[in-house]
Amino acid sequence: MIDLNRDILTFSFPAIQDRLLDAARAHIQRCWPQIAAEDRAAALDRIIRRLTADGSAPEAWAPEARRAGMALPLEAIHRRFT
Repeated sequence: MIDLNRDILTFSFPAIQDRLLDAARAHIQRCWPQIAAEDRAAALDRIIRRLTADGSAPEAWAPEARRAGMALPLEAIHRRFT
């Protein structure tokens, strides 16, 4: 679909989006044992470092985000991303 709104042209491809979402879910299902076995603290640190380095998130946000990520049970993470 192509949409023009306030001089901004946007494109969306629902069929491709659905296929990509299905592929992502299948990949997560295949890789979940490895994902669950990874060192969560190291993974969170990498994500936070990336987000603060590129300006997506303020550095002051990092400690709270790390605590919240460490508090999540693995089952909740799995449900959210599958």
